[in-house]
Amino acid sequence: MGEHFECDVLVIGGGGAGIAAALAASAEGARAFLVTKEPAGYGNTRLSAGLLAYPGLLAEDDPEKFFRDIIVGGEFLSNQELAYTLAQEASQASFFLEQEGLALERDDSGRLSSQVAIKLGGHSISRTLMNFSGGIGFGQVIKGALIKSGSRFLSQALVTKLLVTNDRVVGAIGLKISTGEIFTVAASQTILATGGGGWLYYPHTDVNRTTTGDGYILAYEAGADLIDMEQVQFIPFALTHPKSMVGIVCGEPFTVGPRGKILNDDGQEFIIGASVKTRAQVSKAIILEVERGRGTKYGGVKLDLRENKQDPDGQRIKKTYETTLKALSDSVRFAYGHRAEDWEEPWDVYPTAHYFMGGVRIDVNGRCSHPKNLYAVGEVSGGLHGGNRLGSVSLAEIFVFGLRAGRYAGRTQEGEAIPPLPQKQVATEIERISSLRGIRGHYRPVNLIRRLQKTMWDCAGPVREEARLRKGEQILQAIEAQMKEMKISSLKRWNGEWVDALELSLMLPLARMIIRSSQVRTESRGAHIRLDFPQKDDDQNLRNTIIRKSSQEMAILTERVSFSRLHPQEL
Repeated sequence: MGEHFECDVLVIGGGGAGIAAALAASAEGARAFLVTKEPAGYGNTRLSAGLLAYPGLLAEDDPEKFFRDIIVGGEFLSNQELAYTLAQEASQASFFLEQEGLALERDDSGRLSSQVAIKLGGHSISRTLMNFSGGIGFGQVIKGALIKSGSRFLSQALVTKLLVTNDRVVGAIGLKISTGEIFTVAASQTILATGGGGWLYYPHTDVNRTTTGDGYILAYEAGADLIDMEQVQFIPFALTHPKSMVGIVCGEPFTVGPRGKILNDDGQEFIIGASVKTRAQVSKAIILEVERGRGTKYGGVKLDLRENKQDPDGQRIKKTYETTLKALSDSVRFAYGHRAEDWEEPWDVYPTAHYFMGGVRIDVNGRCSHPKNLYAVGEVSGGLHGGNRLGSVSLAEIFVFGLRAGRYAGRTQEGEAIPPLPQKQVATEIERISSLRGIRGHYRPVNLIRRLQKTMWDCAGPVREEARLRKGEQILQAIEAQMKEMKISSLKRWNGEWVDALELSLMLPLARMIIRSSQVRTESRGAHIRLDFPQKDDDQNLRNTIIRKSSQEMAILTERVSFSRLHPQEL
C-alpha cells in the first residue's frame, strides 16, 4: 500500500465548494486535507460562466423574494430550510471571493449595483453579477486561496470508498492516479464536494470529464440517503453540430432577450416569453416540440436573435456575449460561423445535461443524518434546488454551504481523536482496486462507458417514459455482466483504463439510481419529463424520492415535501 494520511477534516473534491470547506475548517483550527481527482481549482467551477447571484442589488429585492424564486423555480420540491439559508447568506459569496482577489463587474462609481446586474430566467428581478474572467477566474482565485492557507492537498487522486465504523465515517481509500499507489486517509470529519454526474450523458453535456458522480455512490455505500435523483437539469441552448461540438452550451433563457424567438423547423414560434422562464420550462418546450417531429435535421430547434439587435435591451445582452460571456460567443463562431456569432443567422440548439439537482441529503450545515461525521456540499448535495436550479445560484451555493460545512466540521472535530481505520474494509478495497489492473478480458472500460452514456441519453435523458426506462435498466444489467470481462492495461502510472474501470463502477449504480427514481416519479415536474405522464400531479407527486441502501439493495422511498415556509396555495 502507498501513503497514509491523517487529518481532522478530510475534504473530497477540489472545486469551489471543496476549497471553501477546507479554508473554513482551517480557520477553525482544524487540520484540513483536500483530495481531488483534478488539479485544485478545477472542476465545473472553472468551467462555469462565472455568474453569481446577489440578492438585494435593487431596492425592491430582498432575501425573501430570492427564496420565493428558488422555491417556485424548483416547482416546490426544494428543501425550504436549505433554500432559506442560501437566500439569507448568498451575498456572503461575493464578499468571500472579492476578499480573495476576484474582481466582480462594478458600475461607473465602482459599486456593485443594479446597473451591472442581469436578470436570468426564473428570477423575478435582476440580481446576477458577472466577473471579467469567468469560471477560470473563480478557479484561479480559489486555488490561490488554498495555497495561501497552507492547507495540505493531494491532486489527481480518485477516492473509491468511504471507510465506516459503527455508522461513523472515519476516512477514505483511493488510487493516486499519477503513481498507481493506493492511499488511505483517517479523518474525524469528512466532507464530500465531488460535483455532479453529468458525464453520464456525454457527448450531450457541457460538464467536466471528471464529473462522473463519484460522491453520490461513495455516500450511498456509506449509508447516506439521496434525494430526487431523477431531477437532472438539461440547460436549453447547446450546440447540435458539428459532431465534435455537440452538447457545448451556448446560452440560457435570458439569451432570448426581448425580441428573440425560438422556432421549430417550420419557422413557427412555439414558446413565448422564454427569456423570463426557467431552464426547465424552456428545455421542456424544446424537447416536446422535437418529439412531435418538428425539429431540425440536426435534432434541434432554431434560436433566432436577429431582432434583438434593434432593441436597447437586446443590444445589452449582445454586448454581454461579446465581453463577459465571450466563451459562449466563441463556441457559436467555431460551430456555426461568424454570421451566427454576430446574430445574423439563427443558432441550431437543443438541451444538454448540465446539473444534478438531486444528491446527498443534508441539513443547513451540510451534514448527513447518517452516517455520522459525513457532510456533502455543492452539486453532490441534494434538496436545495428541487426540480430546477435557477441560473447563477450554484456559484453562490457552493461558497455559502462550503463555508458552513467547513466551519461546522472544523468545530465539531475539536477534541476528537483520529479514528483507527477498519482494516478489513481497507484490505478488501485494496484487493478490489489492485485486481483490476492488468486483467485480460474482452471489453475496454471506455467502450462500456460509451455504451452506458448512450443508454442514459436515449433511455433516461431529456425524454423519459416507462418503456425506455425499462430498456435502460436491461442494458445496465448487460453492461454490469460485461464489466466482469474487462480488458485493462498493466501499467501502474497514469493508467487511464484502470481509472475508467474504477469510474465505471461508480457510474453504473448512479445510472441505476436515476432510472429507478424516474420510474417512481409518475409525472412531469421540473427537469423530469415523462411522455406517459405529461402533467404535474400535486395530489400524488408533491413528494421527494429517497434512495437508501437496505440489505445491499437499492430501496426507493417517497416522502411528502415539507412546506415549512411557503405553500403552493399561497401563490
